[in-house]
Amino acid sequence: CGVRVVLGDMDPKGLDRVAGEIRAAGGAVAAAKCNVTSDEDVAALMDLAIERYGQLNVAVACAGIIKDGLMVNVDKETGKVKKAMTTDQFRAVIDVNLVGAFITVREAAIRMVNGGWPGLIVPISSVNKSGQVGQMNYASAKAALALWPKMVVGELQGRGVSNVRCV
Repeated sequence: CGVRVVLGDMDPKGLDRVAGEIRAAGGAVAAAKCNVTSDEDVAALMDLAIERYGQLNVAVACAGIIKDGLMVNVDKETGKVKKAMTTDQFRAVIDVNLVGAFITVREAAIRMVNGGWPGLIVPISSVNKSGQVGQMNYASAKAALALWPKMVVGELQGRGVSNVRCV
């Protein structure tokens, strides 16, 4: 199929499985354990793509976690809050789904601009503005990502960069 892919994930078994599927389909693949909330890990993943294949043309910011829960869960009998989403639950999802996406988009843009390669950056936003009850953390992050293509393209085009697109 001719595709050349670099994968990053926290799950080595999942990485091995997907890399094997890509190879079996005739593609070339490199995989590395990557925590998207780490500037260093994401930079190393982008650099791996360049070292292995000579350039970086497409980056998909698709890492995500779900820690569903109601912001406040009210007991039907007492009418009182019996449980609430913790700040740590909210922050964990924001860190991976929003901050991780930011780091991925930023590091890809740096390399595409500096390399002068035609590039496409794709921040994945599956929920957009519709959201789901019980997913305040997840939907907040994904709604933000829905705005990014306009901002990324505006920033780059405003500085004369025409080789990088964002959708």
